Amino acid sequence: MFIDEASKGAYTSSDVAYNAVYEGKLRQMSHEEMLHMFSEIILCFAGATDVSITQSSAPENKYKTYRYYKPHMFTVHVKKKDKPKQISVYENITIIY
Repeated sequence: MFIDEASKGAYTSSDVAYNAVYEGKLRQMSHEEMLHMFSEIILCFAGATDVSITQSSAPENKYKTYRYYKPHMFTVHVKKKDKPKQISVYENITIIY
């Protein structure tokens, strides 16, 4: 999920359950930078045969915490056939593919 920082206070942990939520500040990116990041992320999943996500607590004070929403770190494991492992990091989301 890509949620604008200004609206994260309106979400609860149950709203975002089972989703990897990007903790970066999208408003500081140009449209070109956002689209480039989105296309990179999508390409990480091309040819995937299986995907699993591990969630862990974000380091204290690394990202803004709201009353009902707490930031997390996510590791996304993408299984592909016959591809060398690569790692891409997007703020709090690490994709291993």
